[in-house]
Amino acid sequence: ASRGTASAGQRVLKVSWSCPLAMAWRSSGRSNDELVTALQMNGVLEDVELAHALRAVDRGFFTPPEVGEAAYRDSPIRIGNLHLSAPHMYATALETLAMRPGCSFLNIGSGTGYVSTVMAFVAGKGAVHHSIEVKQDVHDFAVERCKTFAAANDAGADSMAQVQFYCGNVFDVDLNAAMKYDRIYVGAGCPANKQADLAGLLAVGGILVGPFDDELLKIQRLSEDPDSVTVQRITGVCFAPLVPSTSPALSLRLPIPVWHQDTHVLYPKQFRDSVRTLLLVLQRPSSPLAMLPKHLVPEILSFTSREWFTPELTEVERLRMRLHREVAARRQAEERALTAERLRMEAERQREMYQFLCQRLSATLQHAGGDAALAVVEPFAAVFGLDLGGHDGAASDDASSDEEDADELLEEGDPLAADDAQQQEQDGRAEPNNLQQNFSEEGVGRDTEMREIEAI
Repeated sequence: ASRGTASAGQRVLKVSWSCPLAMAWRSSGRSNDELVTALQMNGVLEDVELAHALRAVDRGFFTPPEVGEAAYRDSPIRIGNLHLSAPHMYATALETLAMRPGCSFLNIGSGTGYVSTVMAFVAGKGAVHHSIEVKQDVHDFAVERCKTFAAANDAGADSMAQVQFYCGNVFDVDLNAAMKYDRIYVGAGCPANKQADLAGLLAVGGILVGPFDDELLKIQRLSEDPDSVTVQRITGVCFAPLVPSTSPALSLRLPIPVWHQDTHVLYPKQFRDSVRTLLLVLQRPSSPLAMLPKHLVPEILSFTSREWFTPELTEVERLRMRLHREVAARRQAEERALTAERLRMEAERQREMYQFLCQRLSATLQHAGGDAALAVVEPFAAVFGLDLGGHDGAASDDASSDEEDADELLEEGDPLAADDAQQQEQDGRAEPNNLQQNFSEEGVGRDTEMREIEAI
């Protein structure tokens, strides 16, 4: 479990609302096709491209052989270090990720390689695709399964992104030297103090989906501004936590692609178009660039960044991002107001409950120990603003006041008042006699009942 908070100096705009999964846990099948069909029929899976990728990548192929048809049940699988989430959870998380062809992808806690292969299908050939797994045996299993699947699949390497697997801990990644990704999926619970760091790996417009604080969150970066991060709650989840790092240094490096003719397809479309234009200009004899040595141009391009030829945002796009931030802030304020009201009502309810319990305690103490026992509790009740209610001392004061009023009326000579006072005095003397008679009758009744029980 984790606590989704931002690190110092970074404000995270959090927009949180529930989105329960329809028909979750009920999308099982006896084959991979039946499983995907059930997810679609139950409204869990709606994205057509993702559904196509899930059909193409057999879930059972990425589980141990002994699992058998259980791989297609809508439930998680855990055998040793090999873990797979329930199919409906993968469908929800990956659909929220909104993967598109050409998007760079980082899979944190890649497990058996199932999600990596599905996303490789959606991203298509040429997309940057990195996967990190901390356990060596799981890493080896994923590498073998992905390579075998790509070789056996008809489309195979011609339609899939090439997945680069790394065995290590994501908390050992040098964030300053790592590239920015369009999409990030976290396959295990992330600690609270790392949420902002993982969000820092997002490119502008990038989306991260993962479990934080037992909640599946969608984190999106709107601009280079560190404050322009929105967080949306998808649903409640329960994931195994990411393994904490024990390394004192940042030992894991995710390589940033270096431009080369062979890696040209891994770069964004704007970058590829710009390079193509540059090469065409070099072919013109009248161009000053034609004077450059041919071998020098690739060398220069190898030092360029993937973001060099990304166009500047237009005024409309800036206004749109500003609108997104303001809408996110408004929703955050509304969510905080609802939370505060809910907490206030809960506190009021608890106060009423404690008031009732305190009054019952007062009555019990009064009956057991009198005013002395009650006086011990009164200071504690006063701290919480609780009223212990009336006690015998107050009742005695009221009785004394009534007697004084009766004496005054008798001295004044009011006949009606005197009669009332005398009647009250007679009733008071008669009450103990009545109580004694009732106790005697109850005692006789109990004796008779005991004799009947003994006879039976």
